[in-house]
Formats: sequence, C-alpha cells, structure tokens
Amino acid sequence: MKQLANQPARQKVRRFPGSKRESRKAAILRKIGRGLRWGLPFLLAAALLLWGGQALLGIGEIRVVGLQELQPREIIQAAGVREGENLLLVSGDKIARRLAQLPLVEAVEVKKIYFPPVLEISVKERKTAAVVLVGGGCWAADRQGIVFSRRDSMEQGMPVVTGLEEEPTPGRPLPDPKQAEALRLFLEALEQVPGLDVSELNLADPDNLLLFTVEGWQVLLGNSSAMKEKLVLLYESLPYLDPEEEGYIDVRAEDRLVFVPAGGQS
Repeated sequence: MKQLANQPARQKVRRFPGSKRESRKAAILRKIGRGLRWGLPFLLAAALLLWGGQALLGIGEIRVVGLQELQPREIIQAAGVREGENLLLVSGDKIARRLAQLPLVEAVEVKKIYFPPVLEISVKERKTAAVVLVGGGCWAADRQGIVFSRRDSMEQGMPVVTGLEEEPTPGRPLPDPKQAEALRLFLEALEQVPGLDVSELNLADPDNLLLFTVEGWQVLLGNSSAMKEKLVLLYESLPYLDPEEEGYIDVRAEDRLVFVPAGGQS
C-alpha cells in the first residue's frame, strides 16, 4: 500500500529491557508513599494515645482485699506491679499466676477500675482444716490436704494428722502420694459431717487408717474408700455407745459398725 502524501511515516519506539522494571519500581514507590501518607498519622495518633493513656491511666492505687495472714505489701511485691504503670498494659492472668506461687494463697481475682485508675487484687487465703505433725514440727493443711504454713503451736479444735515421716513442702500435698490422697479424701468427707469431732487421724498405713474421736474412741477406718459413708455411720452410731465401756470401733465394712470390747469380741 502506498503511503499517503504529506503524512509522516510512523516511527518505531525502541523499548529497552530495563524500562519495565523501572516502571514497576516507580509504582511500588508510589504505593509506599501513599501508605506513609495514610499510615504515619495513624501511628502518630496511636503513639499519642499510648502516651496520653500512660498519663491518664497510670495506676493510682493498688488495692488488696481478703487478707487475714498475709500483708498487702507481700501481695503487691509478688504480683510484680507498681503504682504508675499503665493499667491497660497490666495482665491480670500473669498476676494471678504469680500469686498462686505463694503457699498461703488459694485463689486470686484481679479487677481493673479505670476511673480513677485502681488495680484491685482479691485474695482467698487457705484455711486450716487439719494440723500436720511431722519431724517435731507443726504444719497447717487446708481442706484439700495442701500443707501451706508452719505453725508455732497447734490450733484448737482441728484434727491432728500423725504417722508421717517426711517433712512437707509448703504449698504442696504430703510427700507420700498415698498418704496425700488419704488425707484429701478424709478432709473432704469430714467437711460433710460437721458434727463429728475428730481428735487425730493416723496415716502411718494408708490402707489401715486409724481415727480417734474427741471422746476418746479408737476407730478402724481401713482404706480411703467410701470415707463419707464410714464417717456418717460413725457419727450416727456414737450416741448409742457407752462411753464408759472400753474397746474400739470398726467401720471397715463401710455399711456396718462393729464395737469390739477390750479383751473380747463384739
């Protein structure tokens, strides 16, 4: 085909291999620039909010409630928090885990009060359910059989646990697993029979537990099975026994109480 008159010939544009890469780089740089234009104000706002939050939400008071034996300063120190810290950044779960390491602490609840900024730590201390005698020492144990504190003297009205050889570790059950389980099951059952006054529980042989009542009765419990049933049976039968008669009580059969007179048979 003939070229039309007066129409300039179309010139070919040469493309160099690097031009496409350069255009991609330029596009990426433009995107980064747009991101900075939008993101930088956001980052600045977040920084200002954090700085303002530090000023406005700095902990003004650490309040500790529920204590009977422990001191507030002990709890605050173990919690690892200080006044002035940003309340938003404080982890209640971490505080609870730290305080759970204290032998006397049974449970912890952490509450954040934002206006005014207060960190409230509610502590439930372990309560003595039995007194453990071992190695010439006296220890308090809670209703789960956790030994939590050494005592200078025995608490009145608490069952005394004997027959142990190893000293306990505060905040843990008894060292011997069988004795620890026997004590836990016994204390759980005893809590459900509040009228039964127990003077002593001997754990020397966990399969042949020996109990003494406040009235002086010696009771063969056997192992820890059906412990509640055994204690209920004992409690209901005691009023019918003659306190002047010497002998011991056997409830190992779980559903039957046998009184064995001294020097004779039931």
